[in-house]
Amino acid sequence: MSVEAKKAIRRTHVTTACTACRESKVKCDGDRPKCGNCKKGTAKACVYQQGEDRRRISLRKAIEVFSARVSQLEAIIHEHGLAVPSIATEDEALIKKMLDYIKPHESSPPKQGAKSNHGHTITDSVVVDCNQRIEQPPETFAMSTDDQSGEFLEPQHTMMMMNDGVDLLENIIGDSYTLQPSANFMEIDPTGFNFETLDWNAAFPELPPGVASAWDEINYSHSDEQPVHERETFDEDEESIDSSDGDKDEVISQISERMGSLQVADDGEFRYFGATSNLNLLDEAIQQNNFETDPIRSRGSKREDNARLSHHVDAALITHLISLYFAWQDPTFHVVDRKMYEEKQKLYESGTDDSTFYSETLTHSMCAFGALYETRRHPHLPTPLSEFFSAKAKLWLEVELDSPRVATIQALVIMSSYEAASTRDARGWLYSGMSMRLSLDLGLHTDMAPYVQNGQMSSEEAQIRGVTFWGSFIVDQSWGYYLGRPPIHIRTEEISAQKPTNLVDAARFSSWGPYGMSTPMGSVASSALQLNDPTELVSRNWIDLCEIMSGSSLTLFGFINVTKHALQAVAEKTVERLRNWHNGLPPELKVELGNEGGVYIPHVLILQMQYYQFMIYIHRPFISRYRSQPYPPVGRGHNHARTICIESAVAISNLLTKYGSAYTLRFINIQAVSIVFSAALILVFATVSEISSDTHIGLNTHLSTCCKGLAELGKTFQNATRALEALLSIKRAWQAKLLVNTGSKRRSSSVRTHKTSAKKRTMS
Repeated sequence: MSVEAKKAIRRTHVTTACTACRESKVKCDGDRPKCGNCKKGTAKACVYQQGEDRRRISLRKAIEVFSARVSQLEAIIHEHGLAVPSIATEDEALIKKMLDYIKPHESSPPKQGAKSNHGHTITDSVVVDCNQRIEQPPETFAMSTDDQSGEFLEPQHTMMMMNDGVDLLENIIGDSYTLQPSANFMEIDPTGFNFETLDWNAAFPELPPGVASAWDEINYSHSDEQPVHERETFDEDEESIDSSDGDKDEVISQISERMGSLQVADDGEFRYFGATSNLNLLDEAIQQNNFETDPIRSRGSKREDNARLSHHVDAALITHLISLYFAWQDPTFHVVDRKMYEEKQKLYESGTDDSTFYSETLTHSMCAFGALYETRRHPHLPTPLSEFFSAKAKLWLEVELDSPRVATIQALVIMSSYEAASTRDARGWLYSGMSMRLSLDLGLHTDMAPYVQNGQMSSEEAQIRGVTFWGSFIVDQSWGYYLGRPPIHIRTEEISAQKPTNLVDAARFSSWGPYGMSTPMGSVASSALQLNDPTELVSRNWIDLCEIMSGSSLTLFGFINVTKHALQAVAEKTVERLRNWHNGLPPELKVELGNEGGVYIPHVLILQMQYYQFMIYIHRPFISRYRSQPYPPVGRGHNHARTICIESAVAISNLLTKYGSAYTLRFINIQAVSIVFSAALILVFATVSEISSDTHIGLNTHLSTCCKGLAELGKTFQNATRALEALLSIKRAWQAKLLVNTGSKRRSSSVRTHKTSAKKRTMS
């Protein structure tokens, strides 16, 4: 075979495929700069994951580079007539051992056709004088293959490399060591050299592709013609000459790694495995092929047909409902990037791409929530419209859970909020927890910078993965406060995902309009009002607010065995951090409660309401004079706690009034239900307590605002109606208890007065 033909031989497939072939789950031929599959017209970039390839560097290649470099330095030494420095005795002994190992030994050449240790058929004896450089070594190593293809591998490169190494070692040692000539290169001498240090890939030419794959799967057994030599183990110091020390260090580094990594699973999605799983040590996830071969869209469509949910929905209606979701729900609980969603939706509908950032579940969940704001009837579709889309989302979710993606997590976040609006708390709580679990499964909580640097994902994709995680985090925290249960507990120290920027840059802001309020369906905006939309800035401050509360809320409402002094200390520290957060807000997020003419974006008003709700949460346990207050008293006491709670409730009432006058409470984020409920409860407590009549009148006004607000919210969210009913029930119960106590006091006072009057009459 000619040299050109041999050079043309390449492996059919490579061990590390490009990212496009990984996602498509097809074999990659490894061509650079574009592999064969990517040359066929794929829209994706052909990028190789060099940064994550943990395979060791070939020792043969490393020796080649090292040998060439030392030869250059050797030539310079000889040209300048420099003296060769002396070598330490122990180093000389080690190098002699090396030379003993690689030098030929005088022995009879093996018989023609005999097999070497690694299955090579030796057709001719190879006799080499290691003191002379071999210019053209004979072509003597033929691979014995089943198909008898007759292809031969030339060992010129390997033989020249070995002789270069011999010359190099002789020059290093000088004349103190002389090699014995004329011996068989293939025969190994039992001189005590550690055979485990031998890199057989460096000693022999590369196997043909067909043989190489099979050869890797067999155990290197010795033939009868080549007896097995007993191996002598070296001391720890002698093992230091092992040329694979770098590889050994790499192995040690891998097994001692504390942090996990992302791996591409069977379905093409990234999965995160931590150090204790041991799976993080794999270069690639083991392909189990246990996922459904039938595409998700095909299985989902079949289930829709079986469930009789395959009604035709006009594309304009879908766009309208999704626009309602993005206008009123997503900016506060930002979890979906609309630009990326729409890009991937077009590719999905054209059948050219199946992206992690799009799914049918996500589309139907956004339509379900958007339908809560929809006031028009659609006779050709089942009613209520929101429940129709919710049923479709649940159906598709069941299909996607076998192979979840980023869009699945986004859908779960939205579906959890929808279930809350429908008063199905158990299912909503479950969906929120699932979104957090899957966020960890897909590694959304980790820093994506290394994967962007090595080309595994774009910076935009990494950013959206972070947005998805933090959106799920905020909603899960909100669920914890809404139901009074501990959310999925993940410490912020365990999260390395990049947060949204906290920099104020108006150029980065998109525009926001109150879509759906007054203009016909399908218009771009519902009024001429267009405001700068600092959604990213709002999200960052939501995250900061939740992080401030996460630790303290667990202590205040989760720990039983905690001292009152510890509770007081935690509360004081948290209040200080909350005030610092509020005072440090950028102007774009500040609201002047006394400014009746100001126009504020809805999610900024909700963010301000959330701050005051957290102030209520922190101070509420200390309203009692005895229950949580330490003794002797510490801090400002229970009266201060009552004052802060009432002031915060009044602030929420004022913000609700601002929101209702600027927009309407029919179009608002669902978090408003929980916030208004908390404020109204404090105002009920204040109005039924013993306070002055003037204050009572003012608080009744704010209580009326909150109750009317819940009634208005009930037109969109069923849980608002439930909150209003619960509020009225609590008020009646409290009033009844207070009236009983007041009646007892009045009767007791009346008896004492009557006895005193009778006594006076008797004395008189």
